[in-house]
Amino acid sequence: MRDIVGRFAPTPSGSMHLGNLFSCLLAWLSARSRGGRMILRMENLDTQRTSIEYGEQLMRDLDFLGLDWDEGPYWQSERSGYYQECLDKLIAQDLVYPCFCSRAELHAANAPHASDGDYIYRGACRGLTAAQIAEKSRSRSPAMRLKAGGTVGFKDLHYGWYEQELQRDCGDFLLRRSDGVFAYQLAVVADDGAITGFRMRCEQTKLTTVRALQSCGFQTLAAGDSYNARAGVRAYTHAAGPGRQEAVEAGGGYGA
Repeated sequence: MRDIVGRFAPTPSGSMHLGNLFSCLLAWLSARSRGGRMILRMENLDTQRTSIEYGEQLMRDLDFLGLDWDEGPYWQSERSGYYQECLDKLIAQDLVYPCFCSRAELHAANAPHASDGDYIYRGACRGLTAAQIAEKSRSRSPAMRLKAGGTVGFKDLHYGWYEQELQRDCGDFLLRRSDGVFAYQLAVVADDGAITGFRMRCEQTKLTTVRALQSCGFQTLAAGDSYNARAGVRAYTHAAGPGRQEAVEAGGGYGA
């Protein structure tokens, strides 16, 4: 029997709302009912739109409601060195490349878009030569993108099997922005590490679940089960491999 680990990972960008409370409660009940432990992480990568004060208020609210935790809080803004190490490993494996596209270019009216309105990056910078990269770097700091490929999927107990052909459905996605802020896709995978296995997600974050699996190589593992507590609200996704812990995750934009 694997360890049961629940986690609540809000973005401290505003006051608590019922969606936050609901997702945290589900993760807490699932972990505690099976003798598991809880982890609290603050997803404050973008320090311009989040604050320590909101995070501290969140913890006071959880304490008042009796939703305790055993580890944390872990603040993502303090873990940039670790994220850079993870990015360097991907670079060494030739899985990442610099992207110099401007926001205007990325959001051009004729750019392909996914069904949720998100643009699909078609790899304009993927084939740049070393000389071209050096030239472009003189005038602009690049973002870093993962070379996405293949088909990645998982089974959700409410929605059933869900998969994406990554080049067609989302394209090469960001791991670090041009301003140096690490992307959600890299930071979440790096932080979850060994505990990622049983996820509770918003219905609209099915896309990010697939990208997270691609980022950490979970597409090579046998897909497991997932559960959506209520259609359109939260989903549990299981994609753990041998030796990994079972975990329950609650994410979502805190105050978004």
